[in-house]
Amino acid sequence: MKLECFFKYLKQITSYHVIGTYETVYIYEYSAKRPWQLADRELILYMVVKANKDNFAENKFIKKGFYTFGQAKDYAKNTYNLGRELG
Repeated sequence: MKLECFFKYLKQITSYHVIGTYETVYIYEYSAKRPWQLADRELILYMVVKANKDNFAENKFIKKGFYTFGQAKDYAKNTYNLGRELG
């Protein structure tokens, strides 16, 4: 996974198994670095990443820019056939 963005931090929030495959969907929280006048204001966003059985993700399976965890979770559930949350 190669992310073309600058982050202050990036942390995994949760992961789900995709039913019927060896793939996993991850939801990450990140804080993007902001330019100029907004540099001192933190912007927290979420991303959904679908990784293959080797735990690598193609750029087309990385969806960034959700404003809430709920939006990211809804996108993941509506897009992929998710099983239960992984520990």
